[in-house]
Amino acid sequence: MAADNLTAPALADLLTKVITGVEGGAEGHWREIVGPIHRLPIIDNVRSNWSVIPGGTRRERDVIGKAAEVVRQAHPYVRR
Repeated sequence: MAADNLTAPALADLLTKVITGVEGGAEGHWREIVGPIHRLPIIDNVRSNWSVIPGGTRRERDVIGKAAEVVRQAHPYVRR
């Protein structure tokens, strides 16, 4: 893993900013429903070592899932 990998909280903030930029709305609302970024064991998750289990409505969860895939392309790994 590269030294410039984001921490889980920084990744959650980035994900929130991406979503707010595209969808609009209050950043605080999106940050709350994005929830925490979960760090996964790299041995079992070679493509990416993080996941997010969002709250919100079905549409909001879809938006977060799509944004997570976009962000994952640039930041597949989180550090401790």
